Amino acid sequence: MKTINLMKYILLLCALGLCMFSCKSKDGYFRMPELDFRSDAYFFRAVGSAEDAAMQTAKAKAVHLAKLDIAKSMGSVMEATVKNYLGSANNGDSQDRFEQISRETVRQSLVDVRLKDLVYKREKNGNFSCIAFVEMPVQEVSGRFARLGAESVQLDKELFEQEYNRALSTINSREL
Repeated sequence: MKTINLMKYILLLCALGLCMFSCKSKDGYFRMPELDFRSDAYFFRAVGSAEDAAMQTAKAKAVHLAKLDIAKSMGSVMEATVKNYLGSANNGDSQDRFEQISRETVRQSLVDVRLKDLVYKREKNGNFSCIAFVEMPVQEVSGRFARLGAESVQLDKELFEQEYNRALSTINSREL
């Protein structure tokens, strides 16, 4: 009886091992990465990839590169928004002050960037590759700018939101 239970246990372990081995995809990723991960009207999104001998270091590098990419996207939207807002509003505030607020908005927003997914791959040389997918809700960025702007400049929130949405749609149409 003990021999039969031992045989069942061994067969279960073999089946589980075979299943785990077959779960690895053909290109070496532990799981296939998402292919269509772009910014849209609701989220700023970015992808970063890195390789290192240590899995955690590869992850940190990939997340850092993704955050740099998302900061560029947010910076472009904020720059276009400030330029259009100052062209439309006659409130006498300086462009330098608005640019300072937009840089602060991007800097503070990077702290709250959400890590959506990570995909790892073991390379033939023994290193780990990591692909990091990060996102930031568009409304959080505009809300943060409005809060920072309200503290230091006269900000027409409706006009700012209108210019922000226009800049966002322009950036998103270029990414398609």
